[in-house]
Amino acid sequence: MSLTLFVDLNSKLVRYPMLFTPTGSFYSKVQFKTEEEVEKVVVDNFKLLFGDYSILLPKSLIRTSGGKGTIPDGIIVDFKENRWFILEVERGVHETWGHIAPQISKQLVAVMNRETKNKIAELCIAEIGKQKVFSKLLESDLKIQQIHVHGFVQKILEKDPIVSLPIDYSPSNLEEWASMQKVDVQIQHIEKYMNGKGEVLYDFPDLELTQEKESLKTTDKSNALYEIVKAGLLNVGDVVHFDYGPKGKPKAHFEGKICSDGIEVDGIVSSASVSALRCIRQISPSRTTTNGWVTWKTADGKFLEEKWNALLKKSDDAEQPSRRKKHKKKSRKTSAVTHPENSDNDMLYHFAKGRAIIAKVRRVGSQFVLLAGSKLSLKYDFRGSGWMNVRKNASVGADGTLREDIECDSPSMAAAFVAGDARNGLTFWKNKDRKELKSLEK
Repeated sequence: MSLTLFVDLNSKLVRYPMLFTPTGSFYSKVQFKTEEEVEKVVVDNFKLLFGDYSILLPKSLIRTSGGKGTIPDGIIVDFKENRWFILEVERGVHETWGHIAPQISKQLVAVMNRETKNKIAELCIAEIGKQKVFSKLLESDLKIQQIHVHGFVQKILEKDPIVSLPIDYSPSNLEEWASMQKVDVQIQHIEKYMNGKGEVLYDFPDLELTQEKESLKTTDKSNALYEIVKAGLLNVGDVVHFDYGPKGKPKAHFEGKICSDGIEVDGIVSSASVSALRCIRQISPSRTTTNGWVTWKTADGKFLEEKWNALLKKSDDAEQPSRRKKHKKKSRKTSAVTHPENSDNDMLYHFAKGRAIIAKVRRVGSQFVLLAGSKLSLKYDFRGSGWMNVRKNASVGADGTLREDIECDSPSMAAAFVAGDARNGLTFWKNKDRKELKSLEK
């Protein structure tokens, strides 16, 4: 549980976030002492950020084609999502332009060097060879045999890297800089809390909540199940199930019951992901994450996510007759512009990991109109950005549904409103064929 304490110091309101437990233990937010402290927390718990099917390569010197050397805090390869990350842990006390931006820019140039990619591939193969449990996990869950790992790694490294930037808070201009990069820069805020006994808690971005947010077009997971039940696609008490176990051994069968606010397993009701993870950890105690929406199946053999997608399609079909009228509304209080009829070539989308559409934008001249019906993150952080007032004044429902169009000056601005933090709009938005805006601009 959390609360926020406000203290009036010389008529200036100061905000102090706090956490407290049911037993009455209070934790106040405190600053990290050093960058090394932040780095240790991230490295020790990297699977919470990147998932169980990711591997962290040790620090290693990499060089640009011109010979300039740099050492990122790590390289992470995610075999489940077929992506890789440059890990650069920072503190907000460092300046964007004086330290963070030049550091990451040099790393990006270095990893594009063919020799560097070959070195990363070799490090990855060597690290997997040392981690027998991880190697078996790839084989049992992802069907990646050890003899084929090298080919998978090379294929992943052909893609652009994602910059993972864990940081205690964002200094001025960091979000704007991140949004202008050609690659995706993910800013992940890490916070530290301490009680009177010196016991510490850390607040991490939740990987599975992020996945569900992208997958389900909503930030309220219990509400998602409620809406599915309300639509008659599932009923309270319906049994959901999945089988799990190591390759070559009998798989354990798990069942749960649908509730309007979660899934009940052994008398405990929790979210789809938490309930699935509790079951999986009976077999694999080391597992830290799973996405319950693509784990639990209903009686007809469909994943929960498919039920949600069916609900979205039903909702979209019902809204289609009135959508054209909505598009003619002015989108920002400062603008009285009416938008022309949209064509397929002007429409861009952000998709969930399935094929569900989370948000839509339409290109109108040099602007990008974020369309009503899109799902926006209810939590957002654009400190130092002129986007904050636009987001605050937007008409957004309790579940994150945008009620009126918003005119955005760039695709990254529209992407940030959907994601809640800085994103690269050129890779965030895609056309109906899933081609990135970056490739469409060429």
